[in-house]
Amino acid sequence: MKFWQKTFICTLVLFLVCFGSGIFALAVFFNGQLVENCENTCLAEQFYIFKSFAADCDYTVSTGGSISDLMMSYSEYYTGEGICLIIEYGDASTEHASSEEINRIALSAEHLDAEGERIYFQRRVDGVRYIFIKSGLDDGSLTYVKDISYLDEDWRTIALIFVSVGCIISAVLAAVLFVLLKRLSSPLAKLTAGTAAVAKGDYSVRTHVSGKDEFADLSDRFNYMTERISDQIAALELVAEQKQQLVDDLSHEMRTPLTSIHGYAEYLLSAPVGEEERIDALMCIMSESDRLAGLSQSLLDISYVSRADITLGRLKLAPVIEAAERRLEMKARSMGVSLTSSVNDVELQGDGALLEMLMSNLIDNAIKACRESEIKAVSVSVLADEKSVCISVSDTGRGMSEEELRHITEPFYRTDRVRSRADGGAGLGLTLCRRIVEAHGGTLEFVSKLQEGTSVKVTLPRA
Repeated sequence: MKFWQKTFICTLVLFLVCFGSGIFALAVFFNGQLVENCENTCLAEQFYIFKSFAADCDYTVSTGGSISDLMMSYSEYYTGEGICLIIEYGDASTEHASSEEINRIALSAEHLDAEGERIYFQRRVDGVRYIFIKSGLDDGSLTYVKDISYLDEDWRTIALIFVSVGCIISAVLAAVLFVLLKRLSSPLAKLTAGTAAVAKGDYSVRTHVSGKDEFADLSDRFNYMTERISDQIAALELVAEQKQQLVDDLSHEMRTPLTSIHGYAEYLLSAPVGEEERIDALMCIMSESDRLAGLSQSLLDISYVSRADITLGRLKLAPVIEAAERRLEMKARSMGVSLTSSVNDVELQGDGALLEMLMSNLIDNAIKACRESEIKAVSVSVLADEKSVCISVSDTGRGMSEEELRHITEPFYRTDRVRSRADGGAGLGLTLCRRIVEAHGGTLEFVSKLQEGTSVKVTLPRA
């Protein structure tokens, strides 16, 4: 069985069940309204008769007339109106000659409550539907009995009308639904062909289904999926290329210190050297070893930030920045760089050790950037609002070009390779900073002008 046929059967069955239930509920509601209107009419009519009889009864008693005659006159009159009155007053009572069952129900089966309130109910007698309304008198009761069998006929008429209308509507719907579903299911062939092409590896395939229905939406999503797959494949290729580039850069970074270490070690082993030359060679070996150790530590830090499940806790930002400044204070002083800060005592969610590492790297880079500037100044400032904290590290250094800003956070990228190597840097500091900021759900922004300086803005969420 095809999809559209299954959809047709399921939809039709569901509609018939729901529509049939609604039709039945509506018919029951209308019938209930008819019954309620009938009961209200009978109650009003009985109330009028009851009040009239009570008033006439009081007048008859006061004038010494016959209560029995009054009862009979009421009973005979309303019998002609299609209403049976069964009255009990003292020792006298009226009876409905046509049905002992009605008399039995009216006089015996039901009774007034202790307060003499009016009661009413419906009952079938010999297949005929009656309504009984009973009210208490001072020394008896008055029972109103009326044939309401016409309600059964009204119910049959209502049911017939609703069933007929329901059948007609269901038949029309079934025909329209059959044609419509058969036509709407035709785009499935296009989607089937498209998925077959994708399964074979052709991710350039696109389906074209016009309209604004579910199939058109499915076609759009299919096209979006193939586009995303194509993008993901391109991204994977780019990642593979970047990984290869990372391996190449790492190999290049490690080759220079390893070559130096090997050269000096071979020199110490093969050549007769004096004490001073030996010490110089050992110092070079230690320097290159420190460079390798720093490279290794930077890679480990980046790997930790990228993969570890970092727990963010509530902390104050000022002590973190002050700790980073104390660590670099001597370096800034030795290079003649003025290091100032304006830090608000704000709180945020973060990892203290990682944020201190972030600030140390940013301040250290700012100090290095001021090496050849006439005005050597680095400033740290903090601005905060209810949702975020903005940390700004600005320097008066050489600045960077637009091309340098685009690549500044890439691994092993240096704006000045000669100076970076002299400082022992491997080009991983800002990569680590970017990873730390991303781990905190923040953003890292660089603004720079050549020969004017650079400003780094770190925006972190407070909660």
